[in-house]
Amino acid sequence: MNSNTIEVVKKELCSGCSACYNACPKDAIKMEYDEEGFLFPVVDEERCVSCGLCKNVCPALNPYKENDKEPKVYVVKREEQYAKASTSAGVFAALAEYVLENNGYVCGAVYDENFKVCHMVTDNTEGVNRIKQSKYVQSEIGLVYREIKVLLEEGQFVLFSGTPCQVAGLRKYLRKRYDNLITMDILCHGVPAPRSWERYLEENIDRSKLKKVEFRHKGNYGFKTARICFTYDDGRKVVQRAGENPYYYQFQRHLGLRNSCTHCEGAVVPRVGDFSAGDFWGASKYCPELIESDKGISILFVNNEHAQYHFEKIKDKFSLMNETTVLKGMSGNRSKVTRYMHLNRDRFLKMLQYMSFNDAVKKNIGRPFDVAIYGNTMSTNYGVLVGYYALYKYLYDEGYGVVMIPAPQFGVSKKKSHAQRFMEENVVQAPVRRMDDFSEYNAWGDVFLLGPDQVWNQKLFKVRQFNFCLDFVNEEKKKIAYGSSFGKLFSFEDENDSDYAKIQSLLSEFEQVAVLDDVTMNIATSKYAMSPKQVIDPIFLLGEDEYNAVADKAIMTTEGSNIAVYVLNGKKDFRKGVSFVEDTLQLPSIYMGNGNYEKLKKQQVSGIKYCENLQVEEWINNIRNSKFVITDTSYAVYLAIIFRKNFVVIQSQNAMGTLEELLSRLNLKNRYFTTAEELIATAEVLTQDIDYDAVNKILGAEIDKSKEWLMNAIGREKIISAKKESESEEENNENLWKRIRNAIKW
Repeated sequence: MNSNTIEVVKKELCSGCSACYNACPKDAIKMEYDEEGFLFPVVDEERCVSCGLCKNVCPALNPYKENDKEPKVYVVKREEQYAKASTSAGVFAALAEYVLENNGYVCGAVYDENFKVCHMVTDNTEGVNRIKQSKYVQSEIGLVYREIKVLLEEGQFVLFSGTPCQVAGLRKYLRKRYDNLITMDILCHGVPAPRSWERYLEENIDRSKLKKVEFRHKGNYGFKTARICFTYDDGRKVVQRAGENPYYYQFQRHLGLRNSCTHCEGAVVPRVGDFSAGDFWGASKYCPELIESDKGISILFVNNEHAQYHFEKIKDKFSLMNETTVLKGMSGNRSKVTRYMHLNRDRFLKMLQYMSFNDAVKKNIGRPFDVAIYGNTMSTNYGVLVGYYALYKYLYDEGYGVVMIPAPQFGVSKKKSHAQRFMEENVVQAPVRRMDDFSEYNAWGDVFLLGPDQVWNQKLFKVRQFNFCLDFVNEEKKKIAYGSSFGKLFSFEDENDSDYAKIQSLLSEFEQVAVLDDVTMNIATSKYAMSPKQVIDPIFLLGEDEYNAVADKAIMTTEGSNIAVYVLNGKKDFRKGVSFVEDTLQLPSIYMGNGNYEKLKKQQVSGIKYCENLQVEEWINNIRNSKFVITDTSYAVYLAIIFRKNFVVIQSQNAMGTLEELLSRLNLKNRYFTTAEELIATAEVLTQDIDYDAVNKILGAEIDKSKEWLMNAIGREKIISAKKESESEEENNENLWKRIRNAIKW
């Protein structure tokens, strides 16, 4: 990689603005589509002279921030005959008319003859009419920056309209201000891939007869509607709501947006354009008296003195003009640098390489999913929570469509738990339902997978009744369990108990069951006539890299060498053991409890001061950054092993035995103690390094066995799969479509 070229820009930061492509004096840069369908610059090393100009004009490396931090903001509206031809209130059209009236040129996004979206320069009304209306596709800039520069140097008046990154690209390419240039950036949602639009059209629209495409089609519906209209040569119009059109649907849900849209400096004030314009979604809240009809009302940012000068020239074109604030103007529009992506974004764009556009949308937003996971996903024990995350992420990475069924709703909670927050940000979840409505979840999955923890312990989860036995799942669905447990003691000593009979009946419907320990194995075989297999905890289904990615999101981080302490009970004997480890290793401790911080605060009188407001990411990060780990629960040990940390565990004799069994198999039983006295009597273990090469050799075999069991238990062919060498391209595609059609029930 040449460090003096645009190649130094991280791919996830490149907006595809094409400033580097236009600026290269040797034409050594080309814009090429990547595997996801977005344009990126590619440098021809043979032609490149390493002048560094491409780096200098890159907005990602040199953000454009020259406008007012407190711009003037106006609510504007045009007469109905003008607004009708625009998406909202016709702000762009007013500026374009003004420029044409002064013999100028206008540049903006248009559809070409094949309905590809690209930027074009025009000097007439017909061309401006092609630029009007929203186009929810990233346009191809081509070499219009060069064309604009020639016009500007000739003294021509030019208006350029585009996304903030495109306006910034033009500004950086020009490298100086021109008094005869006006720029307008749109209040942007984010841009989908041009190739995604191409795929949608190929598979759904007869372009040979297509005359016009209108996103945000008003018709008689008004500007607030989300409709797309296809007009054909014979005058026929096909109008669809956003939810009925797969392309519009994926756009609204951020399913296929460009990665750089997750971090857009142009989304906030100061803006990059002289003007910024978009719909005024806050109108009904802040000034309902201004809404006389549903034909459109816009917000207009006047971002500098240059823009203010031209605004004075065009303000008479508006039938309504009221000044407002930046805060009100941004209401309903994107107002932050960061933006979330749909969790299935990468999977969706990968699937487009294997299947139709419509099916890829359905498999990533619609239902049913391949696998629906249910269990104790709202646990305050972070280890349980991460186990469910690992189960989800492993199957997701393997190419399955996965959805998490959340815990039932028993009331309205005013405060979101750490578990809820973590799950909402990291997995695709079905809507929360009351337990009486759980049967609705049958529409969400084909295979129902019950996850780990003591979910079959009726004494712990009696409020859940029998949903932990998947009583809500229809008989034609497949039920499997991974790591589910009864707890150490069987819940019903009397086998004549009606609850026992009910559980026995429900568990007999499970096709495959895998457990973590001998206790659960014995109960399952002796009490329920089940034939479970033994697997490893789902935390081990992911590797160190995956957990590093989660830990990197931690907000509060620890500094310096320390001992990571994860404790669920904090009894006096455990604290004695921690003090001994601190004294022996001469390191301070960081006490981490579970997600029930209010309960933990009550224990601080015992001398424990826990990390306040600890998040899941910080829990993982603290273990990763520690020098040593001590805990009374298995999950911190699992992460210590993954991060190759030395550790000890002091666990009550009442514990399940799952951890003790695993450590025995890994030849790490010398790290397991039931009392602090046992640890103190074997102090030498604290200064002995674990031989993780030997451990991982045994552990790797256990993980492989567990993964193989899980894949076989699910028993579904993954949608994303390698091509069989014995099949021709045509045969492979036809077989793939058969598998897709069989998998999707939409």
